[in-house]
Amino acid sequence: MFPDNRCELLILGAGWGGWIVVCSTQYAWLRPAAFVLEKIRIIDTAGGFGGAWYWNRYPGLACDIESYCYLPLLEETGYMPKHRYSSGEEVRTYAESVAQKWGLVDSAVFQTKADKLVWDEENKEWQVDLVQTRKGEQVQRLNIRAKFVATVNGVQNWPKIPGFPGILDYQGDIFHS
Repeated sequence: MFPDNRCELLILGAGWGGWIVVCSTQYAWLRPAAFVLEKIRIIDTAGGFGGAWYWNRYPGLACDIESYCYLPLLEETGYMPKHRYSSGEEVRTYAESVAQKWGLVDSAVFQTKADKLVWDEENKEWQVDLVQTRKGEQVQRLNIRAKFVATVNGVQNWPKIPGFPGILDYQGDIFHS
């Protein structure tokens, strides 16, 4: 998981933002950083890749932006979306295929969140407290060190009730993605 409790680059978030960081390390614009895939770790509280697309699985879920514009790395993967507005299942499946194509599966540590990040000025690295919460297992706390941390964790899977007057008095069913 974390050899010697270290990694070179720790990415907080396994959605699109996390992949773009990893995939960009394989291209020229981050090449001077010389990241080796085996020294990169991606953590996420989810149980798989996809970010908000991992969590949101309700009937009729679809991308509200044209898939050809929204889905990253289409040219690099050779993938052509099946529909103009991809279903949530298609986006989630594509996310997994991107992770497979770029070899990110072995770099991922799921059901894990960063609890605390502290910069160690003397050693020029981050000290990161992680909490792993896996079903059927004891909560595990890890302390790792990372030279670089990319925070690309979104909050698009947290439900939020719209804040308009009278919403709390409404007695019917409410659903908000």
